[in-house]
Amino acid sequence: MVEPETGLTRRQPKRQRVGWTIAAALVFGLGLVVVFGQVWRADLHRVAPWPELAPGEPSDPIERLMPLEGPFVASRRQLARGDQVFAVWAVAQNARGFLENPGRPFHADPCHPAENAQALGHPILSHGLLALPAYLATRDPVATYNFLLVAVVLLGALAMFALVAEWTAVPAAGIVAGLLYAFQASQLGLVAYPFLYDTTWTVLALWLVRRFFEGGRWRDAIGAAICCALQIALSFYAFLAAAVLAVPLLVWLFARYGTRHLAPGPTLVALAIVAGTASLVFAPYLAMRAAAPETRDVIQLFAPWSGLLPGHYLGGLGALLALAALVLPRRRVLGGIEGDPRWALVAGAVLVALLVTGGNMWQRRLAEQAGEPLTLALPNLFDALGVLVPGLDIVRGPVMLASGVHLAVSLLAGLGAAGLIRIAASHTPARFAEAPAVALVIAAAIAVLLPDRLGLGPPVTLTTVPLRPSAETLAFFEELERRGDAGPLLELPIDLHSTAYLMNGAGMQSLLSAYHHRRTSGCYNAKHPPEMARIEALARRLPDDDALAEIRAMGFRTIVVHQPPGGPLVARLEAATGDHALRRIQSSPSMTAFAVLP
Repeated sequence: MVEPETGLTRRQPKRQRVGWTIAAALVFGLGLVVVFGQVWRADLHRVAPWPELAPGEPSDPIERLMPLEGPFVASRRQLARGDQVFAVWAVAQNARGFLENPGRPFHADPCHPAENAQALGHPILSHGLLALPAYLATRDPVATYNFLLVAVVLLGALAMFALVAEWTAVPAAGIVAGLLYAFQASQLGLVAYPFLYDTTWTVLALWLVRRFFEGGRWRDAIGAAICCALQIALSFYAFLAAAVLAVPLLVWLFARYGTRHLAPGPTLVALAIVAGTASLVFAPYLAMRAAAPETRDVIQLFAPWSGLLPGHYLGGLGALLALAALVLPRRRVLGGIEGDPRWALVAGAVLVALLVTGGNMWQRRLAEQAGEPLTLALPNLFDALGVLVPGLDIVRGPVMLASGVHLAVSLLAGLGAAGLIRIAASHTPARFAEAPAVALVIAAAIAVLLPDRLGLGPPVTLTTVPLRPSAETLAFFEELERRGDAGPLLELPIDLHSTAYLMNGAGMQSLLSAYHHRRTSGCYNAKHPPEMARIEALARRLPDDDALAEIRAMGFRTIVVHQPPGGPLVARLEAATGDHALRRIQSSPSMTAFAVLP
């Protein structure tokens, strides 16, 4: 059917759709080369990407959202490095878990003797599953993580392309939306912690849920449920942003399509999949919280409203195209579906923004520091939601929910791109009908991948940082295994209140467990189990016999001291080996291992 206003068919011929799909794959592939090219030329078993911008520019999404200054920025960047080490470990841990221990998804080697230690931080199960092919091929944590980063960007771009191409019947608009969604600076800055911002599963769920409401097919119901389950099993931040964004969209779906196509069978099975996954994922967290309840003494990071303006977290082109989607007539922007979800998307983005900002918590805290009254106090939706959702009151980073705003704006931008392409095509000779679409795709690619060419600011450059432990360190643990030393490792020194220890001690000890696969006291996570404070206290008393006995009762059979020979702790334990239940069993230029005897 030809639309008289535009001269374009509502549904393009199959050959044309296939052509645009191939074009999308090529454009996204070129984007991956531009973004990851420098990384791919390095040793992918040794280094991983790290985002860098021009001097003085914010280097990741959090800094783009929040006007941070001084020592806090340096400290947060250091912690981001630690978070990246954690992400490398978690992806490899979960990929291996699916192979070797699928019945215990939250079992983890670090934080011994705590059980279900993965519930001390983000689950990241979905990324472990996505990275499984790379882990099978390499068995290497850093290489697996590098594969995952590429897979997250590519899958996100293709998911948004599929959604927008179907909703608009303009595949080129899907390419534009895919570029804006997956390749924006605010997204490429996530390489240190991709699990916090990845909402790709929500994009796919939205694509399939609308199809299910329209046609009631089993495959759409099950596919949407699996996508929802994968979003739940990734990160609490991304899931909460997706859940809030989904509320007005579900209202729109029910209002537009009703329930006439929602057959009981697929509907109940889909709901069971989602509910079962939520129970499986959240139960360990609730159990951990009940065993070690926390008081609300955490500092929650909210963003100012200005952080969500174009040029900060959101890209300028995406904001302009999203505005076009709202002012153009429905028939111009939504040629592939019935109904109009635009204002539901706006409502969802506003709800998420209210969580990200805590009303105007940033301005409120500035006024309190200055001792001045606040002109206008907006309600803190995040606090209100915390009354209903257990554990929300101790979440540190509401600012990280901004991924939901980015998703909504990228989708609206795709609708706006479709409207502009249709208008331009209606004023273009038939033989050049595709020219406006091609021109907008090229403009979007340059604006996102090479923004400096258009004066839009510096691009994100992914440099590399070494993450693989040294050959000497890996050889140390391999030699322990060869000698038959087994059981959990108590790794010293321990200082739970030191940022340096958390990053370079506990973080690297957790990562090492992805190589030697032994349980360890190393525990880099969002919080520590109560056992860690007890272990720290016992470590200070070593080589006291009672402390050694209690350490052995916890299951530890080996103490590994991360100090060179002659280091103070090594010397203290070495001097006690003749009189206490300790025996030195191995040493290297940087570490010494002691057996804890019965």
